[in-house]
Amino acid sequence: MDKDENKEYLELLAHKYKEGTLTEEEKVYFENWYNKHYDEQLELPQGYSLNPIVIRERILQNLKQRIRADQKEHHPGRYRISITWQRIIAAASVLLIVGFLVYTYVLQEPAIIIPAKTKIALNVAPGTDKATLSLSDGRTIDLNAIANGTIATQQQTTIQKTADGHIIYYDAGTGSNASSELSNTIATPRGGQFQITLPDGTKVWLNAASSLKYPVSFNERGKEGERGTRLVELSGEAYFEVAKDKAHPFIVKSGKQEVEVLGTHFNINSYENEEGIKTTLEEGSVKVSGANSHKIIAPGQQARLDDNGNITIKAADLETELAWKNGKLKFRDATIQQIMREVSRWYDIDIRYEGAVPADLFTGGISRQSNLSSLLKIFEASQIKFHLHQNGNKKTLVIKP
Repeated sequence: MDKDENKEYLELLAHKYKEGTLTEEEKVYFENWYNKHYDEQLELPQGYSLNPIVIRERILQNLKQRIRADQKEHHPGRYRISITWQRIIAAASVLLIVGFLVYTYVLQEPAIIIPAKTKIALNVAPGTDKATLSLSDGRTIDLNAIANGTIATQQQTTIQKTADGHIIYYDAGTGSNASSELSNTIATPRGGQFQITLPDGTKVWLNAASSLKYPVSFNERGKEGERGTRLVELSGEAYFEVAKDKAHPFIVKSGKQEVEVLGTHFNINSYENEEGIKTTLEEGSVKVSGANSHKIIAPGQQARLDDNGNITIKAADLETELAWKNGKLKFRDATIQQIMREVSRWYDIDIRYEGAVPADLFTGGISRQSNLSSLLKIFEASQIKFHLHQNGNKKTLVIKP
């Protein structure tokens, strides 16, 4: 296990104990314990992943063996037995936590041991790369159905689909002959994502249920004495790697927010059913503007614009916020409602709650390529029940406490 994975385990263990962070001394203690006991407690056959039920049974079986060995080694006595059982109980607690964390964080594709009927019912496939492209002349292109190569040519801009399924704009305009009045829109459905390179070289990763409107050419020069801008409009979520161009600021409009940059890497989450618009900066600097104020944020920070136009800044959890772009679904101290909103978009499934909504907070994650059933196993410890209803192509996940 490498250093990064150890760090993840410690963060998750801290969450489990509701401590938030661990001291260096505690980190060393737990890592030493882990390295000493993990292999003998959870010996996994090569290429095989265990279900948490199997992990728990194996842990308990090994603990029984330790109890018997301890009783043979030492003469029974009231004081000795008391100390032994305290140690066993403490070991059992830590082992069960580690078993759960091993399943939650490392075994990305667990072997799910549940009744066949339930396994089939919850076997909902994850999203894939798919989107539609709406051109300025009114045509709409299914980007999955079209072959690789040149898709269309608009004035001096050529649109191509690459061998790896991405869309790239090649702008050969010199300014005077190219117009930025023409615009295209790329849109992903629920259960879809897509990557596109805009005419200025900016790369955009579009998340599920999102759309981006942009000009066919970024050759706008602006009015006399003003700088031209590269203006795009986002609905949903996208990650931007903006091509540097000091003469032409890159502006992203999303709802009541504007983000202005010259060249940087950042993520905007502007889904209507989320709490405000979140802008997370990974590299460079951006200016975030709302109705009432504007803020400049630094790498590792996140700006949140609320419905009243106010902006608040906080330290960002980059690993969680950018997980979707890196092919993962991760959450930390998240409610089940927050998690299920992302599940709904990525697995193209409606969510319905019956009874009280569970108040637990969850930390964990899986690969975005995992089936829905793999994700739902994380919630087993909280005794949350899931049922899938399907009417034609419409799927609804029913959640019961």
